[in-house]
Order: sequence, then C-alpha cells, then structure tokens
Amino acid sequence: MRLTTLIVLTATLTLVGCGKSENSSGKSNSGDTENRSALQIERASMAQLNLISAVQISGNTIIMEGFSIKSSNHPNAYYVSTKIYGPGIEKGVAAVWFISGDKNSPGLIQNVDGAARNFTPDLPYGYDTKSRASIRDRDAKAVKKHAEDNL
Repeated sequence: MRLTTLIVLTATLTLVGCGKSENSSGKSNSGDTENRSALQIERASMAQLNLISAVQISGNTIIMEGFSIKSSNHPNAYYVSTKIYGPGIEKGVAAVWFISGDKNSPGLIQNVDGAARNFTPDLPYGYDTKSRASIRDRDAKAVKKHAEDNL
C-alpha cells in the first residue's frame, strides 16, 4: 500500500512538476535535479530550533529559523537545517542535525555534517550511531541546500 502510494505520488509530481516551480522563498526553480519540493521540506519547529540552540558552543548564534524534512529512512525522525553565525562566519554556514521524535516534541539530537559537528561537538555523530544518519542521505542534502538557498 505504501509503495503504491509513493509510486502514484511520484508520477503525479512528475507530471505536475514539469516546468517551473517555486520554493518557499518565492524563487523560481527550473530543472531542479533534487526536486526538493517533492521531498516536503517544511519550516522547522521552534522546539527543534530550541533544542539545537541549547547544545551549541557559546559564542555562536543560530538563526531561529530553519527547515526540516521527515526522514524517509527513519520512521520517527527529521533532518533539520539552519544557519550558524559567529566570529569569522558573518555570512553564516548551514548545518544539519538528525532529531528523533515529533516536530513539536523532539527527542534525541545528533550531528549529521561537519558544520554541525563544529558547532555542537558534544553531540554524537549520527553516522556512528544506530541511526546511521548521514549527510549522504538525500533528505539531509536537500534540507541543507534549502537552508543555504533560503536563509
């Protein structure tokens, strides 16, 4: 049933998605090979952003705006990306975390990419845990790119 729904959804999005689409910033995407909009990227919840903010190195600041995407490989988790600012990084750098649980009741948090590891070094690195959360995951790549382009 789930596979059939996914196939129908993919076929529908392929037919509807021909041509130009708009992302959440209103910018037009033409020929977007990742087709991030099909991956259902949403605004990150304040609960998710507060969790990231609570574990970051002091002296750095996260923008209290970000994006999340429900992991297609993990039944109850999200990849969340935002930008970090601090001394020497005035333009900001996007980072990605893996957060278990519901968007509004987040659970465990893990670093996914190098930027996240630099800013939240006390957290476990997702790929080294049972979750195997990785920046190589298409969901993680898509949410990071979306944050880079829209924050």
